Amino acid sequence: MLAHLKIRVLIALSAAGLGLLGTGCLKDDVGTCCQVFDESKMDLIPVPPEVDPADPTAKPASVIRQDPAFDCSGLTCTAYQGSKAFCTRQCEDEADCPEGFSCAPVLDSDPGPGAMIGPNDKFCVRTAHSCDSWEP
Repeated sequence: MLAHLKIRVLIALSAAGLGLLGTGCLKDDVGTCCQVFDESKMDLIPVPPEVDPADPTAKPASVIRQDPAFDCSGLTCTAYQGSKAFCTRQCEDEADCPEGFSCAPVLDSDPGPGAMIGPNDKFCVRTAHSCDSWEP
């Protein structure tokens, strides 16, 4: 009877240890360049529209998309204020984001009915960001 109890405790501790080991190895990919698993879906990666050079008040636009094709842990990719597209995740405040990133809305206007992301949703973003040089 005591041997069975020891075995059960050992199994439970082993399972808990493996669970902690698995979560400890998760990579935070916020800031890395967006990739897709299937190269035929490259067109899903957000590309911000060109800024009109004739309009001195024009600001670089932001584009955000969520799709299982993205090789991002949060399946979310943004081109923020004209940047190259990088992996991001939803946040509530600065503490939810890695160092060097802020928690901010990405969209300036309502994308319309049925949209998964709205102007009040915030994501980890970094202005003047280059995902090519970012190492999380």
